[in-house]
Amino acid sequence: MKASEAFPSNWLKATDIDAEVGAILTIAGYEMKDIGTEDDKERKPVLSFEEVDKELVLNRTNNNTLIGLFGDETDDWIGRKVKLAVVDASYRGKVGPAIRISTQKVATRATVATMRSEMSTQDAKWEADPAPKK
Repeated sequence: MKASEAFPSNWLKATDIDAEVGAILTIAGYEMKDIGTEDDKERKPVLSFEEVDKELVLNRTNNNTLIGLFGDETDDWIGRKVKLAVVDASYRGKVGPAIRISTQKVATRATVATMRSEMSTQDAKWEADPAPKK
C-alpha cells in the first residue's frame, strides 16, 4: 500500500494526472462549494467530470482560462472537453506541481469531422480550378 493513499481525497491533485501527457476530461458540472476545515472554510468554484469521481477546485487562473475558452456562462461549459496539464507553480512561497487547464480548445470528433469536410471542399475547389486568377 502507498502511504499517500492512506487518506483519500475527493479533489483532483497534480499527482493524479500523468505529467507527461496530461488528461482530457469532459466537464459534467460547475458549482460553488465550501472548501477547507471547519475553522478555515472558503467558498470556491468546483468542476466535476464525466470520466473521474474526483473534482477540481478551481483557482482564479483556471477559472479565467475556462471563461476565455467557453464564455462566462458556466451552463455552457457542461459537455465541453478540457485538457489538464501539470505545471510547476508558486503557492504560498513554495514551488510545486499544480494543475492548469490548457488555454487551447480540445478538438472533438465533431470538430475534426467539420474540419475534414471543409478541407475536402477546399480540395474539390482546388482540383476544379487549380490556377490562381490574375
